[in-house]
Amino acid sequence: EAFVPSRPSGTKCPLPLEMQSIAEGVDFDTVAREWRCKWSGDDDRSSLVAAQVALDTVLDDLKELDGVINIERIVCGSCLDVKV
Repeated sequence: EAFVPSRPSGTKCPLPLEMQSIAEGVDFDTVAREWRCKWSGDDDRSSLVAAQVALDTVLDDLKELDGVINIERIVCGSCLDVKV
């Protein structure tokens, strides 16, 4: 199956995944997950500040999840997205 990691369950240190192919010419060894939220410029961008506070409260726990390699937060000022 394309999205099943080929490493032992419960392994904290990420091991290289076996290269998977999802379609001809589309190979990968990492599966990304994304949370996307909208923010508003209203009230001095308070929704953006609240999104950052919410992320900060769970970030350490997210980093400890099995298989997590990297967490990035991206803010888009034109489409008003917060992406984690």
